[in-house]
Amino acid sequence: MGTRGNNEGKACDAVVRFLERRTGYDRSDVRCPEEDGNGPPVELRLRLGRQEYALEHTLIEPFENEIRARVEFEEIATYIEESLSPFAGSAFYRLAVPVGARLPRSEDARRRFADWIVKSAEAMRKGTPGQGEHWRSPHRWDARVREKPPGFSCTFELARWPDAALVGHHRPGSLYAVRACPDKLEELRRRRLDRAFSRKCPKLLECKADGARTVLVLESDDFALTTVDVVGNWLAIALRECRDAPDDIFLVETAVYPWCVWPMKQDALERVESSAPDGGRWNPALFGENELSD
Repeated sequence: MGTRGNNEGKACDAVVRFLERRTGYDRSDVRCPEEDGNGPPVELRLRLGRQEYALEHTLIEPFENEIRARVEFEEIATYIEESLSPFAGSAFYRLAVPVGARLPRSEDARRRFADWIVKSAEAMRKGTPGQGEHWRSPHRWDARVREKPPGFSCTFELARWPDAALVGHHRPGSLYAVRACPDKLEELRRRRLDRAFSRKCPKLLECKADGARTVLVLESDDFALTTVDVVGNWLAIALRECRDAPDDIFLVETAVYPWCVWPMKQDALERVESSAPDGGRWNPALFGENELSD
């Protein structure tokens, strides 16, 4: 299933396994129209009992080019981890890296970036406001710097927590990097999901005309910004505006272990809270990645 270097094949396999459990039938007549050229170019066609199914997969990003931004962030985070020694004192530090920031290519520019982090942390250590205020919560930063470091055109934020031992999540003197959320994230996410929906549904509609039950497989490999509730909220809006929605919609979370396969739409029904009387039909299925086939 699939030839690209992502989780497309395994995500589809996970959903098919879910459907096999739900219907009580094993898959048969499996084929890949994208490869054999027979019919609309969806990822997968197969039968469960007498019913034919058509599956189409798409990887959803919380915003456009998020995957590239993640790679760029990892380069910065790795450089920091490999280049900087622990800081003196009991505090720990968090560097918020803006979307679109790229690690400079020259060694000189990289060293100036590292020097900026060290000097900023040292300035906070020596001149932290409220240092003697014992009422201050250790779970909140007590000083921060927001600047454009040398070699960057965007603003970074370096924040300091005064006592790592009290917080318990980080070692004293440690520094860790996080990705800053882009502005208007909700709008960007909605736009990205809308585009995925509009690109995939027409192909499934062609399969439906042939008598197939249609299944849209949404894959998320980001556990921080794209959750089952976020996708469910978007679908509630999108499905009200779509007359030709797929019969089934699943969200496969591949950034967690084991992978979670969430049913998001089944026929005319949308996902409900698990505490509801019929919540059992909406519970996720769990699969280890090594259980699944490409």
